Amino acid sequence: MTAAQYEAAVRSAYGANADKVLDEYPLSAYRTPGEAWTDSQNGSTSHTRWDLTRTLSKWVPTYAYEFAESDTPHFTSIFLIQQKSEAARAFPFGGAVHVDDLGYLWDYLGQALPYDDDQLELSRQMIGYWGRFAASGDPNGSGSPSWPRFDERTGTLMSLVACDTSPATGDAPAACPSASRDFAEEHNLAFWQSLPS
Repeated sequence: MTAAQYEAAVRSAYGANADKVLDEYPLSAYRTPGEAWTDSQNGSTSHTRWDLTRTLSKWVPTYAYEFAESDTPHFTSIFLIQQKSEAARAFPFGGAVHVDDLGYLWDYLGQALPYDDDQLELSRQMIGYWGRFAASGDPNGSGSPSWPRFDERTGTLMSLVACDTSPATGDAPAACPSASRDFAEEHNLAFWQSLPS
């Protein structure tokens, strides 16, 4: 993506709010126009997700999460492309991307991904959370960190991430899911909420 393409994409996506978005996500704050675009899109989609979660939580018990495992193999279609292309392997995704969490729940598109031991432990915990939620409407159970219901006042959601256990320590692999109240700040939701609809 070039600087001109970044500006055109922002103008196309945000119309009358484009100048505000360009001011909030200036190219000078990023290494590349693609990173600026990714950050702005992340904020925008996070805001939409936040609004949906907030609305759902008024009517039904809601358990929100963010898949925050940044050192993960990417979802199957990208993983397979990366096996064949140096350019795809070198692309700076900068963390988890859309549907990376699905491989932690099942062999996504029939492909088992090469997770390390800590990521496999995260997978085990996630499968437990999803299974308990499907059975009872509550993901919580013994052996896993507590996952609080979403509450608009606190904005707490579950951050799903693997630990970084060093094999040299001899410690068992671990997952580090934890309740987090940082989603709104990390995704610049105040800015996105300030924009007129």
